[in-house]
Amino acid sequence: MAIERILAEARSRIRRYMPAEAAAADVLIVDLRSSAASLVDLGFADAGDVEGGFEAWAAAGLPVVAAPTPGGVPGMGAPQ
Repeated sequence: MAIERILAEARSRIRRYMPAEAAAADVLIVDLRSSAASLVDLGFADAGDVEGGFEAWAAAGLPVVAAPTPGGVPGMGAPQ
C-alpha cells in the first residue's frame, strides 16, 4: 500500500479546496497531490488540489478548456 502512504503524506502538506473555493481563490491548482506537495516544497505556498478532482470541478459548472490537439502544441506531436 505504498501509494496510499505517499498520497496521504502529500495530502498532509497541501491545502485541499472545494471547487467553488478554488475558482474564487488566487491559487495554483494541480491535479496531482504529489505534484502539488512538491510545488509547496519549492515555495509555492498556495499550491493545492481540488477535493473531488477534475470531475468535481466540471460538475460544479466551473470553466473547462479542451486539451490541445497533438500537433497544436510544440513537442506534443507524434514521435518522429
